[in-house]
Parts: sequence; structure tokens; C-alpha cells
Amino acid sequence: RERGGHFALTFNLLEPLLQSERSRVVILSSGAYRWGKINFEDLDWEEREESYSRVQAYGDSKLANMLFCLGLQDYFDQRGANAISVAAHPGLTGTERQQAEGVGGAFTRWLATSVDKGVESQLRAATDNNVKGKQFYGPKYMLFGPPSNLSISEDAQSQELIQQLWEYSEQATNCKYP
Repeated sequence: RERGGHFALTFNLLEPLLQSERSRVVILSSGAYRWGKINFEDLDWEEREESYSRVQAYGDSKLANMLFCLGLQDYFDQRGANAISVAAHPGLTGTERQQAEGVGGAFTRWLATSVDKGVESQLRAATDNNVKGKQFYGPKYMLFGPPSNLSISEDAQSQELIQQLWEYSEQATNCKYP
């Protein structure tokens, strides 16, 4: 299985990121990161007592994205790079995939913002000159609203988890950051 897409892609772009005047990496996450609990011993859900939960797996993956965002900013800071790593999420956006999911799809069609609105947080994270590393942009009211700088939970800022994910990602992708 392929692992660590964000980690490996960024690794392969590292030289221009570190050499650029003001580089920026925007990592797509979700407010769902808050319910993520990464089980490094069983990422494939093959040995857990509970059955596979796509909702939990989604939260886990979004937590991994958030941890990578924070770890990447630490990496940039340690090297004195003029680069930032920031996370963003679209909120509940009426994408084709979202609207095709059963009862939830009907709910999404009723409540979701348009794709044009949903992308605003990512665009702000990518282009606003006031954005700083380790920030998280998303809709003000988590599912909808104007793009805002949101707080990041203390659990997601755990240096131990950030380091554990970083080490796992280096091993899984064979991408050892210098």
C-alpha cells in the first residue's frame, strides 16, 4: 500500500520550497481531525477489536494531515527556512461525492455550501499575506461561514504524536528529510 502522500510529495518538492523566498504548503484537513485517534500499530484496521469505521478512519487521516502540517512547520523553523505550513478545510461542501452518500447525501444537499464557497478557506490559506505557519483555516462555524483562522486542539499539537507520525512517515515512504 502507498502511504504518506502529503509527506512524500512535500519531500520531493523540498529543495525548491527551502530555496524560495516565501514558500507555502497548504495541507487539506477537516474539522474531523478532532475525533481522530491514530493507531500506529494497526493503520489498516486488520487487528482491532472494533470493526472498520470509515468515519473514524476519515478522522484519523485528517488528524495525520494536521500533525504533518505542524511537524512540517517545525522542520521549516529548525532550518531557518522562509516557508510556512498551514492547514485548511472546506467545511461541509456540496461536492458530487458528498451528495452521493445515502441519507447523508440528502442532508448534505440541503445543508452544504457550494463548492465555490467551500474552496474559500483553502484559497485564503494559500494566498493571504497575513497567514502564519501552524494556522488552520476553515469556515467560521466549522461547517459553513466565512474563512477564519480556527483553533487547533491540544491533542493535535502533541509533539510526541507529531514526532511519531514523522518517523513512521519517513520509514513508510523511504523519504528521509535532511
